[in-house]
Amino acid sequence: MPSRESSEAGDVTARVCAWAGHLEEMGRQDEARQVLREALDSPGDPVPVALTLAALEDRAGATARAAELLRKVLGDDPGNLSAARMLAMMMLDEGKADEAARVVAGVASSSTESGELAELAGEIRMAQGRYAEAVAAFGLPSSLSSRGRRLRRRSWWHSGGPLRRRSGQDAASTFVAPAGMAARSPDLPDTALETITWARWLSASPRTSSGSQQTRTSRAW
Repeated sequence: MPSRESSEAGDVTARVCAWAGHLEEMGRQDEARQVLREALDSPGDPVPVALTLAALEDRAGATARAAELLRKVLGDDPGNLSAARMLAMMMLDEGKADEAARVVAGVASSSTESGELAELAGEIRMAQGRYAEAVAAFGLPSSLSSRGRRLRRRSWWHSGGPLRRRSGQDAASTFVAPAGMAARSPDLPDTALETITWARWLSASPRTSSGSQQTRTSRAW
């Protein structure tokens, strides 16, 4: 049971973070930043303050300072999911998918709740162009948000989609896409992605009649 002192310290931290958020909403970012920096040096749990300050810095475009704060949190608490998620998303936004993957791998080895990062891990694999691994990382669609389900479906199509079944390879991790299939832009609309997947497969396959039947099946899928 938490002590009275720790409960009061938590209340103070919550009020500081709320006040900083109010200052930011009023356009007084420098004041908000100063309030949070002073709170970091005060007694109590610095993690919520550091996370709030990192988010403020990120929104202000000071991503280097935000990343430094988050790495410090992870240095003291390697299993902190909030810090890992925020830092990995920042790395993804900067096009640094490999660095984002290392962040997620680090927290996964230090936390028993790393399953919460599955959706982010799948998105990172997508950014790396490792679509079959992305499908596996996302896990079951029922555990994902609507955005996660859409990203998983796109990864599934990028890795070959139902064509894996045609190859007798149901496991995404074992599917080998035909030449050129992985070169598609990840920004293609869903319908275009699905159409191009089938077209490229058919152009490389001698079994055109079977492929045509598969195409009709996929439209209903």
